[in-house]
Amino acid sequence: MNETSRADLHVHSTASELSKLGIQRSLHLPECATPPEEAYELAKRRGMDFVTITDHDTIMGAAALHHLPDTFISEELTAWFKGEAQAVHVLCYGITLDDHDWLQAHNDDVEACSSYLHSHQIAAALAHP
Repeated sequence: MNETSRADLHVHSTASELSKLGIQRSLHLPECATPPEEAYELAKRRGMDFVTITDHDTIMGAAALHHLPDTFISEELTAWFKGEAQAVHVLCYGITLDDHDWLQAHNDDVEACSSYLHSHQIAAALAHP
């Protein structure tokens, strides 16, 4: 028998303080108005087996849930192409504080971040290709 699990892998919380989206950002609106604990409760009510939060460039939302069952720490990393203005958003799943710190310190080089994720066997995906 093939068992499957459910998880929403692109979720924001109030830890994503300022929206990365143009209109919302210009109005100084947050990315999300849902506190991490409420996001967890909603996910569980909707039948999710696992819960993670992928806030923009922070693990604070996911870390707030770390004491709850069936959670793991993730983030949506903003990483730039070296020497270019273009950035991408990379969803990084099951990371540690050390991973987060390294990725944030090197987010000016998407290729270095990609190599780090691969060498540390961290699951990742483009947020909105």
